[in-house]
Amino acid sequence: MIRQISLLDEERGLTSVVFPRTGVALQTLNIDPSVREVIDDRTGSDGLVDNTLYLGPSAVSMSLRLFSATRALLDEFSAFLAPWARPYLVISDTDWTADRRIRLRTDTYSKPLEAGQGLTRVVQFQWKAPDGIMEGATLQTVNVMPTIDPTTGLVLNATVGGFAVNSTLGGTGGFAMHAANVAGALSVTTAGTARSHWTAFLYGPCAGPKLSNDSTGQDIIFTDDLTLNPGEYVALDSRNRTVYFMSDPNTSYLSFVDYADSDWFVFEPGDNEIRFHPSSASSGSVAQIFYRPGWIP
Repeated sequence: MIRQISLLDEERGLTSVVFPRTGVALQTLNIDPSVREVIDDRTGSDGLVDNTLYLGPSAVSMSLRLFSATRALLDEFSAFLAPWARPYLVISDTDWTADRRIRLRTDTYSKPLEAGQGLTRVVQFQWKAPDGIMEGATLQTVNVMPTIDPTTGLVLNATVGGFAVNSTLGGTGGFAMHAANVAGALSVTTAGTARSHWTAFLYGPCAGPKLSNDSTGQDIIFTDDLTLNPGEYVALDSRNRTVYFMSDPNTSYLSFVDYADSDWFVFEPGDNEIRFHPSSASSGSVAQIFYRPGWIP
């Protein structure tokens, strides 16, 4: 059961509760996804080669009956119908553990004044949802500490008759066992039914930062030429595939990406083993990741 429906425009600082609200009755709310079909005729055979992988935009429609102050309500709701605006429809439902939202772009709307009904109106709004999916209304944040391969400590070399233990000190004073700066992968669990995009800040001090989804075997690898000092970071956006130094859109660091071994990944529904493993790093280095679970409408 729907508890609340709101319109939210973060960029313009606008919000409006649509339901429940005095003078407003919700009649219908529909969110209809589409499939972005990718097909080709199968050469020399029946059927098609179907390479469909992704959803297309969703169609969102809402019908309301307004009983009072209809002109004021329509002016308030119309602020979210500007074609350049990209507001969110935020929905709270008793069957969901958390609120969900979907990004909108206005399509068509109808606001007739019914004859003989005074100021009562039935209004209909229709939007396109360019992203196709719904997402969690609350932004999730995780911090992934760097994993550094140890370069000191004991070295065990296999021999024909067993193994030989070599001192890393190169002397006769015994063996030194140095603490290694090692952290494991962090399991990021997305509770939804659709893949989720993410943004990440990779903080220094480090060189050659790398971010991997070990669950899918995909990596985003930067060359060792990329060195980040304490407090510096690169901002990654998996949806737009951008890399900006200190979030400055005028300072792209895509040139540091090792494209031969890199593949932009997303979070799959369920568990994702995420690893941040620079070539070298010091205390203070961390990967801060932001994401929202996604749901197929």
